[in-house]
Amino acid sequence: CPIGKYKGAGELWIDGKPNCESDCHCNELPCLYFNGTCTDGCTIGWRGDACNKRDGNHDNGGCDHECEEDKYDEWCSCREGFKISTDDWRKCVGAYVMRDH
Repeated sequence: CPIGKYKGAGELWIDGKPNCESDCHCNELPCLYFNGTCTDGCTIGWRGDACNKRDGNHDNGGCDHECEEDKYDEWCSCREGFKISTDDWRKCVGAYVMRDH
């Protein structure tokens, strides 16, 4: 599997290729194929053995403005006047265009 991926649920092979459907967010080393364990720890904003659970309690989850959470998930949000960047879901950019008068 490429870095950042490990075996998904189900079969080992899908259409003749390794099943690499699950995501992991390890520091730099690839995660283990069968369970996604990160041997070098998680990147900022992630937690769990496979570093696949958002961690809003550490460094604001890597979010620019707010790290929101409910019982199922955590995600980044932006303050009024900003929106999530299309390039990086953790970054906030201005939502309004300034016009010259």
